[in-house]
Amino acid sequence: MVLGDTCTRGCRFCAVKTSNKPPPPDPLEPLNTALAVASWGYDL
Repeated sequence: MVLGDTCTRGCRFCAVKTSNKPPPPDPLEPLNTALAVASWGYDL
């Protein structure tokens, strides 16, 4: 999931943790996401 592991929607059919006030986003998430995608070796 992008921006953390907590959803603000609270759908009843989903097993994802929910909260009205989730913790702030990880400031390193964009970098960590880019590194993960780069490690796949996908070449356009």
